[in-house]
Amino acid sequence: MNQYYRDRGGNANGIPVVLVGLEKDGFGEPSGGTLTFAERTGLELVVDDSDHEVLHQFFSPQRGEGASNSDFVVLNGVAKSPSHERWEIVYTKSFRPSVSELRNAIDSIEAGAPVDLPPPAAPLLSDPQWRGDRFEFWVKGATGYSGRVESSSDGRTWTLFSEIEFGNEPVLITDPLGDSVSHRLFRVTIGDAVP
Repeated sequence: MNQYYRDRGGNANGIPVVLVGLEKDGFGEPSGGTLTFAERTGLELVVDDSDHEVLHQFFSPQRGEGASNSDFVVLNGVAKSPSHERWEIVYTKSFRPSVSELRNAIDSIEAGAPVDLPPPAAPLLSDPQWRGDRFEFWVKGATGYSGRVESSSDGRTWTLFSEIEFGNEPVLITDPLGDSVSHRLFRVTIGDAVP
């Protein structure tokens, strides 16, 4: 789905679409759940929701919802959209949604009025991919600030991988993983302004 909307430049109204997976079993668990699904389908962003806090905002466990491995939610993240309030739930479906209903919900979100935004408060990680035996991705942050790229195999203990200085262009981060790690998480934090 990420590739489908990326190839089309967003939804029917040109709004970028971001697909986020929720790992309900917790990172590092040998469940074969969301992380395995992400590897097989190219899902680029997976969030740890092992306490089901996010899931239960959209699905009721009392009604048996949110118990399947395929629960879908469409949120509008567009400020000042004429079609929906920001963060409005546009669509929810627990277990096997209709693809046409899902696309219709995504395509119903319209662009908002132009807004002058300040530089991003948090850096952005994009375009993660394998190139041979290396994993690489791009990092973009507010120009003139430092940043830290950290890695983890369990989501609890983080190790500094690289310190960077954000400029006008994104920075390419390359990690020669080899066969030593089956799952590796990365995070990017913004630091102080560079003098």
